[in-house]
Amino acid sequence: MSKQKAVIFDAMGVVFVEGNDTVNLTYPYMLDRNPDLELQVLIDAYIEAAEGRITAQELWNRCGFTDNIAMLEEDYLDTMLELDPDVIDVLEELSRHYRLAMLSNDIGSWSKHLRQHHGLDEYFEEAIISGDVGVRKPEPRIYEIAAQRLGLKPEECVFVDDRPGNLEPAAALGMRTVLYNRDGHDYEGEQIHSLAELPDLL
Repeated sequence: MSKQKAVIFDAMGVVFVEGNDTVNLTYPYMLDRNPDLELQVLIDAYIEAAEGRITAQELWNRCGFTDNIAMLEEDYLDTMLELDPDVIDVLEELSRHYRLAMLSNDIGSWSKHLRQHHGLDEYFEEAIISGDVGVRKPEPRIYEIAAQRLGLKPEECVFVDDRPGNLEPAAALGMRTVLYNRDGHDYEGEQIHSLAELPDLL
């Protein structure tokens, strides 16, 4: 076994299939219910919410929604976001040998709902969510927080993400990094093309 003691997973594009959920999932869902919504309005509000500067409800309000927000939010989160087909089996296998954590740019309440809905907290002992900690990938501080939460040195952690730009700061801190290369990036580091490949790589 490698010297790493923990595997830290990005959420969107790794644990969940869609990597750009704001553009490809949230916007179409909201646009269907508010045809006047501009994409940039959603993007700006999402970034603020994912940095903990506004609440999820304020995001919905900014996007033109005032009624039935809790119902809309639950419907969106429960129906639009799809788990990677291999993730549960991989988490089950890796949990026998490693400590597991999630590190995600997301709205804190949304991430919590998704983890509970899909039973992910059974596997992740820590969830470092940008909306909760006030800092987003690729800012180095969020990777430092992840290692600190686990009580480990960065070099004792593996970080898996679907974007090379999010791996670079983690590697600079000393983490072993693995690209889940869903999108055909030209990448020379360690990479996988399905989550099922991860246990053998580690």
